[in-house]
Amino acid sequence: MLLERETQFASLNEYAEEARSGDGRLVLVSGEVGIGKSSLLEELQVDLRDASWLWGACDGLFTPRPLAPLRDIAREIAAHGDTGIGDLLDGELPRERVFDEVLAWLTQRHRLTVIVVEDVHWADDATLDLLRYLGRRLRRLPVLLLVTFRDDALPATDPLRVALGELGTQRSTRRIDLPPLSMDGVRRLASGGPHRPEELLQLTGGNPFFLVEVLGHEGTDVPGSVRDAVLARAATVGGSTRTTLEVAALAALRVDTQLVSSAANATPEDFDALVAAGPAHRGRRDAALPAWALAPRGRIDDPGPSSGGRAPSTARHARGRLRRRCPAGPPRGGCRRRCHGAPARTRRCPSSGGARRPSGGSCSV
Repeated sequence: MLLERETQFASLNEYAEEARSGDGRLVLVSGEVGIGKSSLLEELQVDLRDASWLWGACDGLFTPRPLAPLRDIAREIAAHGDTGIGDLLDGELPRERVFDEVLAWLTQRHRLTVIVVEDVHWADDATLDLLRYLGRRLRRLPVLLLVTFRDDALPATDPLRVALGELGTQRSTRRIDLPPLSMDGVRRLASGGPHRPEELLQLTGGNPFFLVEVLGHEGTDVPGSVRDAVLARAATVGGSTRTTLEVAALAALRVDTQLVSSAANATPEDFDALVAAGPAHRGRRDAALPAWALAPRGRIDDPGPSSGGRAPSTARHARGRLRRRCPAGPPRGGCRRRCHGAPARTRRCPSSGGARRPSGGSCSV
């Protein structure tokens, strides 16, 4: 059993039994990257060996494939001799016709069928429409439709937000959120190792992927797998947004957006872009590793295309501006006021002698 996932696992089994009895379920499984969404569903597959499992995924392509998860599923079905859905997709039929045929195929199922659609934060419009269509028609079908997505990378205007709002009103829809591991969970995972659980929790935010990689890594440098994951997400931003990320990484694990705005001339749109791309989380206590991986020992090791290779200089100037704004000094905490996501109001800044000044919230990077 996965650590601290007993409640979510029990809920999934409950929904599976409801679907098995003919009361279909669409389950939205959300969580940040590395939190263990796929691992949870793979564990469920082991537990539900008598069910028919079909897997499909959305890809983070610049041009998403139309109905990519359905194409994956069609290939799995075709491997067992049924080419009906694949032929429909190849025939370029109207979307509505394809949806009707998929529903008709599901109606013919006589045992529990589990369909997994992963990473719908990358879904094209047609895939979101298919989920809407099926979500309204799962009742009286022995179907468990499991949909995973990252809830830390959705801009306010993302079409998935609209789809989630509509799906959430359906009687057959359920939702499971996967939180980071608690201090107790980190302590159990790190038992017998050289790392202090408190430091691990601060560095990783309780993210299982980061935790496992750090625990299995020898040395004090950043594990390559973690660094690659973080830099891949950071590489999706450029220009002033990239500069904002670089300066924020110098400040602290949790940074004052007002302070970084002053040091990097950042705009609200820059912070929104960081949250949407994934390197930062507004008003949350997790995602500490991106700052650790981007700025080990107080500098940006991988400056990225926007900095023209001048990261050490950028870091030096930014650090000076941060020190002028925050006498306590950014590397050891600076003005890390813990008003995560709070509305603008007056708060005390411990590094400014207790003076009161407006706060615009904070952003974990």
